[in-house]
Amino acid sequence: ADGSYRWHLSRALPMRDAAGEITRWYGTATDIDHRHRAELALREAEERFRAAMDASSIPFSIMTPVRDAAGTIVDFRWSYVNEANAALLEQDRASLVGARIGERRPGALAIPGLMAFFRRVVERQERGQTVLDASPAGITGWFQVDAAPLGDGLCAWHTEVTGYRAAIAEANAAREQLEAVTRLMLAGVTRCTADLDIAWVS
Repeated sequence: ADGSYRWHLSRALPMRDAAGEITRWYGTATDIDHRHRAELALREAEERFRAAMDASSIPFSIMTPVRDAAGTIVDFRWSYVNEANAALLEQDRASLVGARIGERRPGALAIPGLMAFFRRVVERQERGQTVLDASPAGITGWFQVDAAPLGDGLCAWHTEVTGYRAAIAEANAAREQLEAVTRLMLAGVTRCTADLDIAWVS
C-alpha cells in the first residue's frame, strides 16, 4: 500500500440461519477508482461545454432523430438548446428540451431542404453546411446552418446571414452594371454634330 485513497464499490449480503437470524456477512470491495475519476472528468467536461454554449451568442442545439415504424427519420427532438437558440425560436428553453421540432415549431419542418439536410448529416455521419430561408418557421431571415453528427443525433449552429446575402446581391448588381458599361466603352462611342457629321470617335 502506498497510503493513497481510492474509490471502491462495496457490496454486502447477509447469511441467515433457519430462524432468519443473521449469522455472517459476505462482502466485496471492487476498486472503481479509474472509472469514478473518468466519470468525474466527463462530467466536468460536459459542464464546461454547457457553460461555453450557454454563453455563446450563436444559436446552438443538440438533437436526436425521431423515426417512424420503418426507421425513417421524420422529426428531431431537442436534447439541448442554448439561450441564443431559445431566443431565436421565441420559446422557453425548458419547454424545448425533450420536445420535437414538429411540436414546438411545426413550420420548421416546411423549410425547404432543412429536414433532408439534417437526415443526411445523421445517416451519412458527416458534417454539412447549408443556407436556408427560415420564413416558413415564422422566423424572418436567411440562416447558414452548420451541423455535425453526434452519436445517433447531431449538433447544429444557426448563423443569420440576411445582411451578408443582401450585401452580396448589391455587389453582384454593381458588378453587372460595371460590366455593361465596360462593354459599351469597348464597342466605341461616336459624337456627331447637328448635321450628323462625325465630330469625335473613341
